[in-house]
Amino acid sequence: MVNWTLFALNDLLTTFVMFVLFFVVLSSYIRTRYRHLAILSLLFFSVAIANLLFTIANLYLSYTIFAMFIIFMSIEVLFTNWFVDFVCRERVNTPKMVLWAFLAGMMIISAFDFENTFSLFEYTGGIFQISYKEGNLQILFSLMSLFWAGLLLFLTLRIYFEVPKHLKQTSFHALIATLVIIIRGIFTYQFNLISPFINTGLSIIGFGYLTYYFIKFPELAFMVPFKTLHLHILEIKSGMTIYSYNWRESNATPIVNDTLFSGLCTGLDAIFNATLQKGNIHEIHLEKAVLLLQREANSPLLFIIISTKASKSLRKALKSFTKRFNKAFTQEIEEMEKGVINKAHFRKATDLLGDFFPFIPDYMHEIKKTANRKNFLVSLDEGK
Repeated sequence: MVNWTLFALNDLLTTFVMFVLFFVVLSSYIRTRYRHLAILSLLFFSVAIANLLFTIANLYLSYTIFAMFIIFMSIEVLFTNWFVDFVCRERVNTPKMVLWAFLAGMMIISAFDFENTFSLFEYTGGIFQISYKEGNLQILFSLMSLFWAGLLLFLTLRIYFEVPKHLKQTSFHALIATLVIIIRGIFTYQFNLISPFINTGLSIIGFGYLTYYFIKFPELAFMVPFKTLHLHILEIKSGMTIYSYNWRESNATPIVNDTLFSGLCTGLDAIFNATLQKGNIHEIHLEKAVLLLQREANSPLLFIIISTKASKSLRKALKSFTKRFNKAFTQEIEEMEKGVINKAHFRKATDLLGDFFPFIPDYMHEIKKTANRKNFLVSLDEGK
């Protein structure tokens, strides 16, 4: 006999919403190639499967299927951990993975001890739901829920405090969406306190808003791993800066003197090429910053980005931007090699920045972001 209830209908509706969000995020990833969206799509897929198993388990009052729900709930936390780590660090944090593995392993072992773990909870009117008995699984589930909630809250709080002023409101909305997700998750699975259809509403509001913000504002996902400060393009022979862009606030104190900085970088590049003959410099690490250097063979230009950290995304984007810049300003570069340097010709380079660095928060609001990210897709492919 199938245990049809309003709870089951609500859970099926929530599952449908999660599958829709999964396909929305997946299609956005295919279009933009942002890796955080790939992880987010896996997260939504695991949430959808966990919801589906939770629904089926309560429809048939099956402890076995409910134990499978526990497994996929653990996988949901795993993808949440990966998503947070990628946004915050661009790599997986080992201690957190060990903590997840311990909690997940203990939960799965406890989940298949049906007799001592699960029980049927009866609501008014003879409605049954599978619940946990007091014991190890209840404690472990509570700890895993706190771990999951802490990950989401840590991520959105950190983004909120890191973003520039013009993204504060957006990041605040993302924080509110996260709180809605946490409330929905804890009260649904931990306490069975949310009434039918309110759960679905909270899912749409929380997960839907979070999806919108990370797709619409990719800067949020690249805010924490690094802060990109400056871009400089130097003519190697003269050491002259022909173009520079500052992603910081307009009233921020410049961290470099153009003349000294360009002379230092071109000098180091020339010295190492002449003495060691091991190729060009790619990175210079300082205590509080990293200089990413890029140049093409036979090009008189040296491209430099100053960032707080090195990043694969940033390195790929710089490499592709270098290629596009050299193609876009071929005539100007040929004149430069003849000794004619006119910086004004390179001011149009600002129009290219939005194509290759759409993920960098622009405090100056001067960069035009392309709608289809076509050039950024090319940059990811060329940067491989």
